[in-house]
Amino acid sequence: MKKLLLATLLTASCTAQAATHEQCKEISSLAGTIMQAKQRGVSLADLMSVKDEKGIIKPVALSAYKEPSYSGAKYKRKQVVEFKNKWYLICIGG
Repeated sequence: MKKLLLATLLTASCTAQAATHEQCKEISSLAGTIMQAKQRGVSLADLMSVKDEKGIIKPVALSAYKEPSYSGAKYKRKQVVEFKNKWYLICIGG
């Protein structure tokens, strides 16, 4: 599953080149934004309707909405950081 997601991300954002640190930072940032949207109650359907020319939002959103939901601010912040790190690692190939 991770390899499929990585292939999708690399194909969409890097055309035949390895993902760079900057590209992976952008994907990580997007992942954080999507997780925050989930935590604020934005529906998955609404996220999936966002125009996504690179094809990155769908796999990240699907991954975010499979994660458990937390109620405390401390746990929400931690979840955002962990989710961003997860997607950075997927992108960079780690």
